[in-house]
Amino acid sequence: MLTEVAAILQWVAEQAPASHLLPPSGTLELQRAREWLNFIATELHKGFSPWLWHKETEPATREQVVQKLHTRLEFVDRYLTGRDTVLDRFGVVDAYLFTILNWAGILRFDLSAYPAIHGYLGRIAARPAVRAALTAEGLLKAEAA
Repeated sequence: MLTEVAAILQWVAEQAPASHLLPPSGTLELQRAREWLNFIATELHKGFSPWLWHKETEPATREQVVQKLHTRLEFVDRYLTGRDTVLDRFGVVDAYLFTILNWAGILRFDLSAYPAIHGYLGRIAARPAVRAALTAEGLLKAEAA
């Protein structure tokens, strides 16, 4: 059993190498993908969850988490400026980043200060497979036939 998102996503990508969800083995680009997966896991995922999902989180703790997340989101926004995806093409890094950033809407976490993130979310959400997944998860209403 695999329990960590970064490990699960790498395993999934390796099961279908023709999908190019990860860069090729032995490349610096693969290390960049791993770097991003770890950053998302430790700096974004663990910021949003559990702290912002639980109502019992103390207000002072919540404010510290929000401030730290804004610092991390400023970095992500700068990085995404002028880019369609995190790496050279859509892959597991984008799937993970999109999922975590999408939590902002659910949690009413304001992302309006981040235009590159806003554009990124729109581009990724427009992908047919992403739309299908969001619909299947009940996060997007099914489109009328």
